[in-house]
Amino acid sequence: MESLKLLLVSPHYKASQGGVSVHIYNLSLSLSKLGHQVSVITNDILPSVELKRLNQEYGIQVYSIPFSRSTLKSMLFGDLEFSLRASKFFQKSQIKPDVIHASQASAFFFAYLKGIKEIREPLVTKLHGLFETYYLSTLRQVLDCRLYEGTFRSDYIGVLLSPLNWARYLLMLHQILQHSDRIIVINQFMKTKLVRTYRALADKIKVVYNGIDPYELDAVDADCYEYLRRIKNHNKLVLHLGAYGSEKGTKYLMHAFRRLSSIHRDVKLVIAGYGSDGELLHLIKMSKNLGIRKNLFFFRNVPRRFLSAFYRNADIFVNASPMDSLGNVTLEAMYCARPVICSRSGGAPEVIIDNKNGMMFRPFDVKDLSNKMSTLIEDEKFGERIGIEARNTILERNLTWERTSKETVSILKEIA
Repeated sequence: MESLKLLLVSPHYKASQGGVSVHIYNLSLSLSKLGHQVSVITNDILPSVELKRLNQEYGIQVYSIPFSRSTLKSMLFGDLEFSLRASKFFQKSQIKPDVIHASQASAFFFAYLKGIKEIREPLVTKLHGLFETYYLSTLRQVLDCRLYEGTFRSDYIGVLLSPLNWARYLLMLHQILQHSDRIIVINQFMKTKLVRTYRALADKIKVVYNGIDPYELDAVDADCYEYLRRIKNHNKLVLHLGAYGSEKGTKYLMHAFRRLSSIHRDVKLVIAGYGSDGELLHLIKMSKNLGIRKNLFFFRNVPRRFLSAFYRNADIFVNASPMDSLGNVTLEAMYCARPVICSRSGGAPEVIIDNKNGMMFRPFDVKDLSNKMSTLIEDEKFGERIGIEARNTILERNLTWERTSKETVSILKEIA
């Protein structure tokens, strides 16, 4: 395979977090393992030890261009500000890639500059989600906030500014689609939604599913595993992994767990995630108000080397997000043969067959989610069968980072 010089652009690039951050991080490692030369421009500041390891073991050069996100301007336009800074940095740098691979809004100013021929390198944009899906989901959560949270959260203010955000999104997406040479999306659902509006650009849009790292998930940390076993203590354990923010639907899971634990008292809930102190404190307060605090355990910023121990101790894995049902964590739990429950949204139906290799509940429906968890608690054999089928699905479809990287490279070579 002919080697390529690749530039990955993403505001987030850390192995310890989830979502786009882990996706870009793992993609860079996989591309490097395939023999390609990889550089990264990011907003994140990595420890010097990590930078040295990435460079020595994988030949990856990371360029950090940090800026504060504490101001209102940065909170509203942080993604575009990063795109502007990253594109300016690239133009002044000595980086000479064969292809630029930018994630989501990070591609905006690269696409703009390519449109006016300031940048000549081929541009591929990776879309991890659609703003309209995020907006409609968050709007529903704003309507539900007093019912499920008892208060209005400050992070919902952005929804009240939706006309501004919607106009910005349409401008950004149009610019990116027009001037990117290829668009990669993570499921067929996203491609179908885009093609309905941008039919003339259908040939540009390619689907590449996310993947998992079998070696990472097969390595189980013994100390972490035993620690979680003691927490479990012969009870059933429900696991949720993801950011503490409202977009992951954690509050719906907590209300569903309250219903579940009123019937099945031998169940514990583990929420392992990342986020701000305020987000964590908000969830802790909610758990106390719901009366489930004693059976709920929070873990923050869990290193990825421990995740396999979390998955393998879980009797049920729940991805409660009403808009992100086929995230990396869902695929990882399936590989670990866990019975998975996720919302019937996004790309989930493309991989999960309800009641065969997983279970799906109606988004935002606390009762339906609680009933699905109860079914698995009451019928262990059924859960075991689903878990085995889930793992078989990952293996049969080869949903790994290696496959993701090879398919990505095939797309990059079409335009390099």
